[in-house]
Amino acid sequence: MGDTAAVIFGLSFIFAMTTLGSLLACFIPESKMGKLFPVLNGFSGGVMTAAAVWSLILPSLEKGGEYAALKTATGIAVGGAFIFLVGLMFPEDENGGYKKLFTAMTAHNVPEGIAVGFALGVGVISGQGAYTGLSAAIGIGIQNLPEGAALVLPARKIYGRRKSFFQGVISGVVEPISGIIGYFAVNAMGRLLPYLTAFSAGAMLYVVFAELSPKSEKEEASFSAGALIGFILMMLMDVLLG
Repeated sequence: MGDTAAVIFGLSFIFAMTTLGSLLACFIPESKMGKLFPVLNGFSGGVMTAAAVWSLILPSLEKGGEYAALKTATGIAVGGAFIFLVGLMFPEDENGGYKKLFTAMTAHNVPEGIAVGFALGVGVISGQGAYTGLSAAIGIGIQNLPEGAALVLPARKIYGRRKSFFQGVISGVVEPISGIIGYFAVNAMGRLLPYLTAFSAGAMLYVVFAELSPKSEKEEASFSAGALIGFILMMLMDVLLG
């Protein structure tokens, strides 16, 4: 596979999987949303927690070089503070929590896209070919399937199917865009990636702790079951495909 074809396929795949997850989430019957909502909140929290740990925090520690722990901790703190400030911008109405969730998930997609672009770009620079970076694109792309669903499912309760689907698409489109940036700026942005991944992890964890968990406190068992399923699923994807 040529370098151009590999780059196009890799960046298209990560976006397509987010879109597919968003689309599938639109077909869960509306009548089941009430009973499913605590489970879906938990599933979303589990997915985001596992993605934060395995897809973002651990890579940040591994690639952070000297003072990696300090860089990662700084990124997490700044990411959480960012979402907190976003929360101050939105009133705590029924849409406020979702806006924070949308912001966190979209922010989470940026460093993932950059990571895929990096992997493809490094393959070219090393002389091995961009196709060597497709494993990263496939791994992250498959993870994007439940992530896209986790974002759209709670949005349906607020916005309906069509608008919630486009929310998922908009959240996912930043990945190939940031992937292109990462591909053409491998050397320049390499030093920033630990901060970016940790920032995204902090943003996601803040949403889980501040938004998803409190909203399901009356349905603790359902939330916990969904969280465990989402966490285990994302952990297995990260470990087996990462």
